Amino acid sequence: MTCRENLARLPTVSVVTASYAMERWDHLREAVASIQAQTVCVFETILVIDHNPDLLDRARRELAGVVVVPNTRDRGVSGARNSGAAASHGDVVAFLDDDSVASTTWLESLLGHFANPDVVGVGCKLVAGWEGSRPRWFPREFDWTVGGSYRGMPEQATSMRNVWSCGMVVSKRVFDAVGGFRDDFGKVGNRSRPEDTDFCLRAGALTARGIWIYEPAGVVVHRVPLDRATSRFFLRRCLSEGSGKAALAALNGVGDSTSAERQYTRRVLPKGLARGLGDAVRGDVSGLLRSMSIAAGFAFVVAGYMAGRAAGSLRPAEPSRVRQAPGNRQLDGGDMARTPRILVDQSGYDLLNLGDIAMLQSCVIRLTQLWPGSEIMVICHAPERLAALCPGATAIGRTFADRPVFRILPRRTRLAAEQAWKIAAPYFCRHLRPEQTWPGQPRTAVQAVRVADVVVASGGGYLTDTWWWHAAGVLSMLSLAQRLGKPTAMLGQGIGPIRAGLHPGRGVLRMQARAVLPRLAVLGLREERMGRDLALSFGTPLGAVTVTGDDGLELLSCGDAVFGHALGVSMRVSRYAGVDLAVADAVGVEVVRAAEAFGAPVVSLPVSRYPLDGDLDALRLLLNPHGCRTNVVLNELANPESLATAAARCRVIVSGSYHAAVFGLAQGVPAVCLTNTRYYDAKFAGLRALFPSACFVVSLDEPDLESRLRDAIDQAWHLPAPARSAATEAAARQRKAGRAAYAQLRDAVEELTPDRRELVT
Repeated sequence: MTCRENLARLPTVSVVTASYAMERWDHLREAVASIQAQTVCVFETILVIDHNPDLLDRARRELAGVVVVPNTRDRGVSGARNSGAAASHGDVVAFLDDDSVASTTWLESLLGHFANPDVVGVGCKLVAGWEGSRPRWFPREFDWTVGGSYRGMPEQATSMRNVWSCGMVVSKRVFDAVGGFRDDFGKVGNRSRPEDTDFCLRAGALTARGIWIYEPAGVVVHRVPLDRATSRFFLRRCLSEGSGKAALAALNGVGDSTSAERQYTRRVLPKGLARGLGDAVRGDVSGLLRSMSIAAGFAFVVAGYMAGRAAGSLRPAEPSRVRQAPGNRQLDGGDMARTPRILVDQSGYDLLNLGDIAMLQSCVIRLTQLWPGSEIMVICHAPERLAALCPGATAIGRTFADRPVFRILPRRTRLAAEQAWKIAAPYFCRHLRPEQTWPGQPRTAVQAVRVADVVVASGGGYLTDTWWWHAAGVLSMLSLAQRLGKPTAMLGQGIGPIRAGLHPGRGVLRMQARAVLPRLAVLGLREERMGRDLALSFGTPLGAVTVTGDDGLELLSCGDAVFGHALGVSMRVSRYAGVDLAVADAVGVEVVRAAEAFGAPVVSLPVSRYPLDGDLDALRLLLNPHGCRTNVVLNELANPESLATAAARCRVIVSGSYHAAVFGLAQGVPAVCLTNTRYYDAKFAGLRALFPSACFVVSLDEPDLESRLRDAIDQAWHLPAPARSAATEAAARQRKAGRAAYAQLRDAVEELTPDRRELVT
């Protein structure tokens, strides 16, 4: 190549590209040809073959003017680039991927920046070269997922934290000084970690004024194969990016590792969301899909980052002792230990499910009994309901979803973003100082964790892959508390099923459980059949696990068995219950027939009061009073006490709801439990193990439903008095075990002195 005279003073450049697969041969030839077509002299073109002898031989035979060397380092792109840089002799080293094509002025545009002695390296604009048509749902704000510069990046030369390795040019002196890329940190097979960001951070920190430049005038086209134009690849790439950033933060600290990402989240993504919605309003339906993709992509990045943190990707700093700030209370076994500030995370933030309310009320009652005068904060989105149901408790609301600026977004989008933030925010905390206080009451969940002395998760059945996002949020809060050295407990919990597999939510949940559960002071389980073994498999110490039954039993007397005359019914018509109106209607027919045969009234026992899947609305459809020859009582139940009273009127309860069954069984009323999903299979199997004499489980997806349901109702109706009394005795034992679990938490808190507490940052 003939050098242009006006570029003669540019530094000499060695261009390194790496390849590993024979299937990429044609792409590799195009990459090499684009290097040889540059408008500046390329001192040498170096091709590194990553542990593929056949490809190495072919490259040496067929690629003229190219130095072909094997990767003598670890397998993967980082080791290959390091091998190529070690063989180079230019003033600067440039890197080009084997599936990329550089514009002819690529190097000319970048090399001039090295006239500034502070510049350690320069990156270029990467253009996504789709082999097929670009998917209309794919947002340009996420072009980084396919190796392209995303919308929102600078349009003029700008200093940046990092540039991408494909198209990067870096000073050879700087490269050697920092030791190149980390061999064990980068892309190997399907695992991808941001080795370029890590390298840029280390290289930029080599000197006090070292900077990286992003130069969009230099262009490289990065090929995007057809198999990457799918939503499956998009979400996996987002998840991988989040996980990689967690690993990066372990090496370089959270602040530097996420600084650009925080700016991207604050500035680029909101504009992309608004742009997509605006396109949709103007008639481009795919604009809505792009906005949805932005929200989903962000959620998966957050989930991946959180999973990496929960799995221990971030190295803890040396533990340091908690310092007591003026005005802040310290648990020291004295008076302050008896009146801690307690934060309760819980199962139903809107307080529209009587079962969730019962478990929360029981938790608050028991904590207050243990520590009279303690301040109890509850994560809750309905402060008025909390004030009525748990007087004296302080509501900790949403962080941002209710702010006026976000009200332009659909409610589901706002709530999804709020939950994603709750999951992620505890892992983004940079300065974990438990002594930090806020004027007045803390407003957000993260602030509440910081000022709390004890953090408790009250009862619920959310620690399962059915509700993985809720569980992930709760575990995130507990993880933050544990890193701050605070006692934590989960009480009245139903655990499982949590299936293994590729579903990212399940993976996140399993990793969080392995990180959080072993550090709990107490783990109280609603049932033993599945939960105990699962908890132990996650590393929970045997001494911390106890089976307590449902926390809601605290609200019930658990005395002598009642003998009502009504047939109670509670149905949960929802996707997660696996029950639609057709299935529920079949159940309703059999319930009415049984009630008519026994000469008994039908009493509704609605538990869920949510607008979309409220139990009472479903019961009104199934138990039409005008079509029955028996009395049908359809009443809204305002609180757990009214549910307990209604259950006591019954002789048998037919229930697709967990707590309608619990409130009946605890009073000696047998329950016929209806299940149609693995989630409810586990819940009702555990309940039957606790109340073996009075709990009957009927699967809705097996043949002869009508006859099996009829037989179960008849057997329950004629259940003898001793079996009913055995149920109330079982409930009394469970309530006693629940109180003992709370006492175990008290003992753990009072044993924690300042000398034993550690702060892990």
